[in-house]
Amino acid sequence: MSKITINGTIVRIGDTKEIRSGNVREVIVGRKYHDPQSGELKSEDFYPVQVFKDCHEKHQNLITVGQRVSINGFVNGRRTEKNGSTSYFCNIVAKEFIKS
Repeated sequence: MSKITINGTIVRIGDTKEIRSGNVREVIVGRKYHDPQSGELKSEDFYPVQVFKDCHEKHQNLITVGQRVSINGFVNGRRTEKNGSTSYFCNIVAKEFIKS
């Protein structure tokens, strides 16, 4: 398991879904990169983050669209095989939200 911290602004909150390991919501966090000299917007990245029920209940006051947050969590990778082809997936799973 690899730890990760993401700083950004919550831009979307998905509906709760039931999966094998429990109830989960997807939160999209956006992060903008500006040129340090001109201040011009260079790029914007979006990170889908899985938030499980216990984490969502603990930090629900911070999980609102437009809120700047720092998210601590981990990267969870998995491999699937279908029709002789192997695919790899990574998920970011939130453990803690901090107002930034």
